[in-house]
Order: sequence, then C-alpha cells, then structure tokens
Amino acid sequence: FFSVLMKAFFAHLAPALGPIANYYGVVEAQGRGSLHLHFLVWIKEYDGIVGFRERLRNDSSCLFRPLTTAHPWP
Repeated sequence: FFSVLMKAFFAHLAPALGPIANYYGVVEAQGRGSLHLHFLVWIKEYDGIVGFRERLRNDSSCLFRPLTTAHPWP
C-alpha cells in the first residue's frame, strides 16, 4: 500500500510542483509498524506558491484539485 501511495504522489502531485531536478527520501516505520516518508524535493524552476496553486487548479488529472478549488487561497 505504501508503494502505491508514493507512486501516486510522484505521478499526480509532484508534476504540479514543476520540473523536479531530484529528490531524496527516508522511509521510517512508526511504533505501530506503519510506514511514513520524509523527503526533500529539488525543483528546477520554482515560481512560488501562486504558480503551484495555479498548476494544481488547471491540471484536471491532479488528485488534489478539489482541495485547491474549495480552499479560499489568495
């Protein structure tokens, strides 16, 4: 299940960040045994939160699009 979530993140949300130069992550297990990830993403051409929000709103394939249309961001 964790692998499916990570693949979905990189397939659907990461492209909205912009062109990704590289990423690094560490997987850890919590006390209950569930996995979680700490990671850092390097973006080639970051244009700020406004550009990120617009890419999310305009990308119809993005799983997180409903969150961006419902949230009253400036």
